[in-house]
Amino acid sequence: METFLSIYSDDVADLATKYHNRALNDLELTSIRSLIAYVAHEQGASGATVAAMVDARFGADGMNQLHRKDYNEVVRFLVDLNIKETLN
Repeated sequence: METFLSIYSDDVADLATKYHNRALNDLELTSIRSLIAYVAHEQGASGATVAAMVDARFGADGMNQLHRKDYNEVVRFLVDLNIKETLN
């Protein structure tokens, strides 16, 4: 006998995959852009440099190419980023 979970588990997995592969929403993009500006200001770099580092790290061609599944990792990356150590 099939259970509720066995019947719908594939549907739930498909929905989760579709959700995580969606582009970041406006609030998430604003948060990341604000954090990029903060990191750039605090570390004496340009926002373009920090944004390029995020793009390179996450294989994106601009902020609009980032996925929701990447959001937490992007925030962690920016919080931990030390530009001088990375560029030297």
